[in-house]
Amino acid sequence: MIEWIIGAVVGKGLYDSAKREKDRKEKARLQREENERREKTYCGFDDGISYEEFKEMAYRAANRIKRITGISVDGPFIYCDVRSQSGLSSWEFEVDFNDWGHITGHYWWRQDNDDSDIPEIFANIIKEEINNYMVRDECYNEKRLGLINSKNYCFNCGANRSPGATFCYKCGIRFD
Repeated sequence: MIEWIIGAVVGKGLYDSAKREKDRKEKARLQREENERREKTYCGFDDGISYEEFKEMAYRAANRIKRITGISVDGPFIYCDVRSQSGLSSWEFEVDFNDWGHITGHYWWRQDNDDSDIPEIFANIIKEEINNYMVRDECYNEKRLGLINSKNYCFNCGANRSPGATFCYKCGIRFD
């Protein structure tokens, strides 16, 4: 009788483990398919940031990271070559800013070197530029429409302006 109970418990454990593994694989498959659909969604750069402005953001970000030796931009996808720390080899990464056809600052990346933070640092630099651009663009449009008082916001980056401030705390521009 005891052998039967032990067998049932072990069998149940193996069954549960196999079921969890099957569920995990199914979830990963669904995520891959959704990611492929997202990547294939057309991104027309019609949300305020032009393709040229996006490319400029990517090149500025690459210039800030000395180990990036090459960069190419293809739509919302950015491909970079990185020199290894030893300088004897290189590796690549890709950052995808296509958020279902929009450039929102959300990104996904793939990299050859799982030990490096360079892709995330690079992507975060661009994300910050996109966010600053969107705030600046939104602030400009609100000012143009007379919805906000320009004395409360930086005219360069759109950050809140402290009363009596001489310089913007975010971008450093001098207020006149």
